[in-house]
Amino acid sequence: MFDKIAKLILGGMMAVVLTSCEKPDDRRGSIVEANLIRSFRDESPEDRQKIAKIIRDAQARKYKIALNELALFSDSRILTDKQKFDVEATMRILRYNMEEEIFSRQKQQKQQKQQ
Repeated sequence: MFDKIAKLILGGMMAVVLTSCEKPDDRRGSIVEANLIRSFRDESPEDRQKIAKIIRDAQARKYKIALNELALFSDSRILTDKQKFDVEATMRILRYNMEEEIFSRQKQQKQQKQQ
């Protein structure tokens, strides 16, 4: 009896864990971008324009360009801890999105070759 209850509880916990796992999606990317904008809102207008351009590139799926621009931008100044965190979070999302796009493209090519 105890064995069945333990298995049910364990199964329920596994179901909760598996359903709560989510991949970064557009919503999470939007939140990260909003945090990046917010952390640089007190900077110069030029810096805010650079951040806006990086975000536009990311939204246009120009991930490599956005990553390079963000890396150059962040390396050329001293960042606060909040700015460092937001830059790193944005870079993780951009890398993930870029890799997903590459893998998706490779999968499509592979499927086309098989047909």
